[in-house]
Amino acid sequence: MDFNRGTLVVAQSMDADLSGTKPIFTFKSPKSGRPRSVAMPSFVAEALRRHRAQQNEERLRLGPKYKIGYDLVLAAEEGEPLHPERFTATFRRAIKGAGLPDCGPTLRHTCATLSLAAGANPLVISQALGHHDPGLHTASVRSRLTWNAGTGCRCDGSDVAAGS
Repeated sequence: MDFNRGTLVVAQSMDADLSGTKPIFTFKSPKSGRPRSVAMPSFVAEALRRHRAQQNEERLRLGPKYKIGYDLVLAAEEGEPLHPERFTATFRRAIKGAGLPDCGPTLRHTCATLSLAAGANPLVISQALGHHDPGLHTASVRSRLTWNAGTGCRCDGSDVAAGS
């Protein structure tokens, strides 16, 4: 995260193998094969600054118990990756608590759906998500938003397209 420039870099994605008793996390390059820079609105940068400060306090409190090798923005208490089910449950509670519609199983789809509903430029959204072709996914989300406009954007998760 570059707070001075208001950007963050998506340099890797994480997979979790949940077949065993304990998740096994692996990190890999994004689907595009290269990192991408994403603009952060000032309110996001400020929230992430506060979050990072809390993480640093937690690191100091835990000392050597804190797993510093991951350096994750969102991490479990001791710095390890969050279990995917725990993250999803926490995220959905936060969305509901904020009075926002649940727009799909991932943060990226919720961001895309709510951004389009707010009138953001589809090309900018597509680039932030790392899509090579903004047309198909954006058109799918936009058509559902238009169709649901009378009901206040009832997002039902059907915006999740294969490969997005």
